[in-house]
Amino acid sequence: MTNFKTAAALAACIVMTGCSTNPQTGNFEINRTGVGLTAGAIGGALVGAAVGNGSTAIKGALIGAGVGGGLGYLWDKRYRAMQADLAKTDLQVEAAHIQNGDQVLVVTAPSDVFFRVGSSDIAPEAYPALHKFAQTVKGQGYKIGITGHTDTSGSPDLNDKLSYERARSVAAYLTADGVPYQALYVRGAGSREPKADNNTPANRSINRRVEIVLSAPNTKA
Repeated sequence: MTNFKTAAALAACIVMTGCSTNPQTGNFEINRTGVGLTAGAIGGALVGAAVGNGSTAIKGALIGAGVGGGLGYLWDKRYRAMQADLAKTDLQVEAAHIQNGDQVLVVTAPSDVFFRVGSSDIAPEAYPALHKFAQTVKGQGYKIGITGHTDTSGSPDLNDKLSYERARSVAAYLTADGVPYQALYVRGAGSREPKADNNTPANRSINRRVEIVLSAPNTKA
């Protein structure tokens, strides 16, 4: 409990130092120092450690997607609301099931939009979308699994590191923007879970992404 209180105090302090609201745009922004400090402050027990299969980050577990694929009324309502909230952003929303049959929402951040090439620093133009997402999920009680993915360019070690650091940067941003850090789980999948083959530049672009899986608090990991 002491660690949680300490992390909360540090995160609150970081909001005052590494983060700010841009007076011209009204968007919440976090600089590179803020991301690093936030990730470090809530590190080991929270966003700092990859949790693998223990999280709701899907790890190849998506079964079906989209409205009409067996979604219940509540999840259909959540899906449509999320789509509406994020319609003017580059975030992509899918409704899906995971292997145990539980329903989830999958929000995808294309890495080519949200990050510079080879970097885990969030691009400033991605702040409005992430801020909108943070405002949308606050108070909803979701468990949030964040997984970074790369294409097959580069070495496996480099891809593992980059995918994890990108997921952690997204988690750090969301935490600094007020999403409860206790709800967040992160992992890096490297290039092991592609959505398309890596034979063309277009497909490699599809595979470079961060996926945010939203599940109900009682979802079984």
